[in-house]
Amino acid sequence: MSAPPGAMPPPQDAAEPLGPSQRLGAVVAAAVQLVGELLRLLALESRLAGLSLAGILFAALAAAFGVMTAWLLLQAALTVGLTRLGADPLLVLLALTALNALIVAFLLLLIRRLSRNLLFRASIDALFGANRAPPAP
Repeated sequence: MSAPPGAMPPPQDAAEPLGPSQRLGAVVAAAVQLVGELLRLLALESRLAGLSLAGILFAALAAAFGVMTAWLLLQAALTVGLTRLGADPLLVLLALTALNALIVAFLLLLIRRLSRNLLFRASIDALFGANRAPPAP
């Protein structure tokens, strides 16, 4: 009867001491098995991380659509309310459009400012020195 693949060999009798090459072989076999198990664990966690990231992306898109819908409905309600109070509908729509344009301009400036943090300047300086440029790709 043969042992299943990946199973540990049966323990040897205490009467037979292991030689250095047998001990080394046992250590190498155990290390190979450990690395295999760690790689399987890494594969499972990577799969879980990928599925979680897909779920997060889907939820973020759904939330963005919800926020956008709420914002547009708020503006529509504000337009109807100001129009009923006697404001010119065209002026109300122009004012809300200008408000949206200002918000978008502010957000684009914020994105531009925050994107400077993605350059890893301190890491590049630490790796290549403050006066040297990184190698060209």
